[in-house]
Amino acid sequence: MAAPVAKIRPFVKDEDNKVVLFALGKAHMEGLAAANRKGTLHHLKPSQLTLTRVGYNRPSFEERTQQVLHGLDLVDLENYYLHRSPASGLWILELGSKFVGVIAIDASLDSLSEETTISIAKAGKPKTKTNKSKEATSDVASIRHFYVQEEYRKVFIQDDLLEYALEQTFSHRAVKSVRATESAVTPWVGQALRKQGFEIDEVVGEARYAALANPFEGLVEEALGGAEEKEGPAMMIYTRFR
Repeated sequence: MAAPVAKIRPFVKDEDNKVVLFALGKAHMEGLAAANRKGTLHHLKPSQLTLTRVGYNRPSFEERTQQVLHGLDLVDLENYYLHRSPASGLWILELGSKFVGVIAIDASLDSLSEETTISIAKAGKPKTKTNKSKEATSDVASIRHFYVQEEYRKVFIQDDLLEYALEQTFSHRAVKSVRATESAVTPWVGQALRKQGFEIDEVVGEARYAALANPFEGLVEEALGGAEEKEGPAMMIYTRFR
């Protein structure tokens, strides 16, 4: 029997909408599980997180997950990524017929917007307000979503997905740079970004890690027994230029 073949293809709404939404929710709940294993994530300020070993703050992580799932792009994935800028894209990674991962790059004029349907509703704006211009591209694109199922990360298949998506976006000359974010509980994202030439542009917040090393050093699997708490960034914002 032939081994399943890995492939990367564009998002197809009728086939992929449910599985992508589920995967993006799972990605953020995975962060909660990591916080539970390594310590706790507590919101101190909107831009700060502290990681300790004293239980875990489930509501704050669930709130963050809900914010992601209320992003303006998730109102209509197909329209947002396939019809608002030719440099945007939403790509699915499969092994045979099995879903493995997803990446979304926003190169529209809203690429740096952090508005959600929740924030818009609170402000009394139309619920799905986005920049309506079609075929309009920002010179700065953003990786809004990047997720690969955990069991496949050890073979670094995420590197192939990221490389492919960047090639597609940078093939449009209007895009001069791409921004991306690595959180304290997703060090695999940072590793993939750095391999593709991303450099740290901004450090956001502070965290205390109940582990033998800062997770951003790629040592999140170290045992916790007797570990000394260390301080480090809660989030890294990266940029790669053309």
